[in-house]
Amino acid sequence: MITHLRWLAFASVAVMPGCSGCRGSKAAPIEHVEARVEPLDKPGTAPRVYGRSGDLVLHGTRDTSITVATAADLPNHRPLRGSILDVGLAGAGPSDPLLWWRAAWVDSGQKLHPLVAADVSTRRCPEGSDGVHIEGDVDAVHLATDLCALADGRYRVKTLATGLPAGATLADDLNPGPVDAVIDRMGAEWQGDVTTRFVALAGYGIGVALEATGMRARSRRVRATGTISPAPITLLHEGTEATRLLHVVRGDALDALAALPFATRTATIGLADGRPGFLTVRDNADRLLVSGVLPAGGPRTIKLPDGLGETLTVRDADGVQAPRAVPIAEAASPALVAIASGRVALRFTDGRDAPVPAHVLFRGLEGTPDPAPEVTGRAYAGGRSVYLLDGSGTVHLAPGKYKVTATHGPTYTLSSKEIDVAPGGEQTVADRLTAVVDTHEWTAADFHLHSALSHDSSVSLQARLASLACEGVDLAVATDHNHVTDYEPVARELNLTSQLATVPGVEITSAGARLWGHFNAFPLPPPGNAAPEEVAPPYYEILPKDLFAKARGAGARVVQVNHARMPPNIGYFDLAHLDAATGHADPDFADDFDALEAYNGFWIESPDKVREGARDLVALARRGKRPIATGNSDSHRLLYEEAGYPRTYVHTAAGSASDRAVRTIEAMLTGDTTVSSGPLVVLTVEGKSPGAVVRPNANKEVRVKVRVFAPAWVPVETIEIWRDGEPVQHFTASPAHDGLRFERETIVKGLQDDAVILAWAEARTPLGDVLPNPDARAIGFSGLVYVDANGDGRVNVPGKR
Repeated sequence: MITHLRWLAFASVAVMPGCSGCRGSKAAPIEHVEARVEPLDKPGTAPRVYGRSGDLVLHGTRDTSITVATAADLPNHRPLRGSILDVGLAGAGPSDPLLWWRAAWVDSGQKLHPLVAADVSTRRCPEGSDGVHIEGDVDAVHLATDLCALADGRYRVKTLATGLPAGATLADDLNPGPVDAVIDRMGAEWQGDVTTRFVALAGYGIGVALEATGMRARSRRVRATGTISPAPITLLHEGTEATRLLHVVRGDALDALAALPFATRTATIGLADGRPGFLTVRDNADRLLVSGVLPAGGPRTIKLPDGLGETLTVRDADGVQAPRAVPIAEAASPALVAIASGRVALRFTDGRDAPVPAHVLFRGLEGTPDPAPEVTGRAYAGGRSVYLLDGSGTVHLAPGKYKVTATHGPTYTLSSKEIDVAPGGEQTVADRLTAVVDTHEWTAADFHLHSALSHDSSVSLQARLASLACEGVDLAVATDHNHVTDYEPVARELNLTSQLATVPGVEITSAGARLWGHFNAFPLPPPGNAAPEEVAPPYYEILPKDLFAKARGAGARVVQVNHARMPPNIGYFDLAHLDAATGHADPDFADDFDALEAYNGFWIESPDKVREGARDLVALARRGKRPIATGNSDSHRLLYEEAGYPRTYVHTAAGSASDRAVRTIEAMLTGDTTVSSGPLVVLTVEGKSPGAVVRPNANKEVRVKVRVFAPAWVPVETIEIWRDGEPVQHFTASPAHDGLRFERETIVKGLQDDAVILAWAEARTPLGDVLPNPDARAIGFSGLVYVDANGDGRVNVPGKR
């Protein structure tokens, strides 16, 4: 049981204006609190919970707690000893909005030097209760931090730096993961280097606000293919001493802001009918600054710092937004907002009139904004997408015209309907989604997927599995960043085990002074109740050859290189300078992996990048390797990066889900795969499938057969046969219809040297409303068939001259 506040004695302590307990010129009484420090008795396993057994937990007031990494760091894992890992609040659930927060310093060249503590121990605080002391040396600078509990769920974090060189700055290394970091004036819409009085975070029912004077926040978020990825934040402090006040509250980011002493600007708003909903604070450019919830039964009063926000927008619990934003000045007295909507029931069945899981996208027409509906039923929502596990659910939409598109992946027909929603109206959208591509010999797999157990995703495990089932994926491999994830318990919870097979795995995300990229490893033993760091394969300050060996030592049968050429600093082939024309690379390049993700979902609108990935398969063949070709979504979200786009078809019947994973991995390891974001491309050379080695005839030629399958809604325009990474034959597909779209037997001649053959299909016409990406492309290509021209039993494709 957490001990609550007791006022016992008062003394004088210097505080800064607006930061009770921080340094400054104003005196205030010491608040004697009763807090305690105790070791963590078991590791955390929930999303964004990283405490391990033996870590110290400071239990403060109002049922709050702070966990500090105390246990020794594991070899080749990120060193975090002395970092604040978890923020706790009784009754709020096990997860929290913080990955880590640790003291650091920044040198004159702007390089960050985070502390890895030599000592983490219990020490008496001025308030008379136990606190946590953290100290150590980092690159000749000594950092000492005292963490003490205060009243009202607050904590004081005071750091003293000794030996800071000229031009250096005391700092904090703060990683909030995918949650919004709200700062002064700019809210969540910021990056760069800005001055701020606070940083506020929220998630999982916990709000956190960190305040300090003279603080600058710095972050450089990465933009890749239109997606902005989360990034750590560096907080810079003047001088050699910094005192920060940490507020921990129950609720959302608005509750965290309200705890700040300078949050004196109030507004009151709610729904006129008293229903619950959602609230956002925006600026004059309509940028979202901070969001929260509206409770049922009445309006909510919020408190904001000066300069943060100009208007308030309201959505009801069904996701329908009010037509007008309310200026904050108008909400000085209660502003009650009325929202009109219409009800739309959704129902999709297969060819036998049985419910079929469906992915449904809504698009506003004729000036109607795109909606962001919530959904009832066994279903999950993300932006303008909903995923219906039972093919049915109900949404409410604002009055207007919409296009409703439903799919069950690229082997089924498409449903597309336009509707007109009237205030208070009710209507049903019902249709059939039927299989039109015969995949009885194939298993559709996505070998690269993320959930809230990754530091850069907020998708729940339940929503992740629902998205896969609705897109018609047969096999899903969990690959969270440096976190072994097992989907199986959630598949049982959702009653999906007969439909969707799952495999525990990990995306090994290299870190340290030299980065090497990202690599999937699977299958791995389920993590059980172990701490994430204890079961993740080594990833920190480790060479590729050792990384691959450690992954196999952990049990992985498949090691896959992910997005091999993706900026910045996450593409292995770029980092190791693999030359696609010759196969040559840096000395530390290791090729002891099995699969290459030749098509990553981030490139769904970039055919040239996909071609680059296919040519990298040939680069490996120039090294004498026989890589498995895969294509995977790398999905981190429910809207954009959709699961199953692209996917890998493995040449084995899906069959029973109970042994599907074992059979699929065995078939995958033969190299018999084909990759697709729409068309299914089937290649044989001399009757053999990808992964096989064939001999040319006496005329130095081979017989090639290509078939391409797709539903009518998937554009297929051009088919190519590639030799050694370059198209050598071009064909045109037949007009759009369901099923077989192209079939041809041909001859590839002139095979004097070893070679590889690949088949490719694509279209310039975008996929359409099945994905939110306006220029998403339907691309399919096979794995490689290897031609042993000289009959020596090896295939070594010569480099380009």
